[in-house]
Amino acid sequence: MTISRKVFFAGCCGGVIGLCVAIVLGWLSSYMSLSPMLILPLWPTSIFGIAFNGPLTFSWTSILVIVLVFGGNALLYSIVVALLARLFFSFMPTSHEE
Repeated sequence: MTISRKVFFAGCCGGVIGLCVAIVLGWLSSYMSLSPMLILPLWPTSIFGIAFNGPLTFSWTSILVIVLVFGGNALLYSIVVALLARLFFSFMPTSHEE
């Protein structure tokens, strides 16, 4: 498996983890009050949801904000994990069999 495939796979796994973290924290925050010291490091894109938190009516902008908050967290986690994987795999020795 080449390094680019390993980094891509790690990025995809990071995206799934980021989406799961956002879903769990979103679900928990509806039942209990969570500290901002917990939410912002794990779910930094939730600040967009706080900024656009207007009236309680459900509209297309609400759907857009939900996609932005959850998708942004998945994208952020995937980028960070892919960068860390690239750093990790760049320092690993490779074996060249001839």
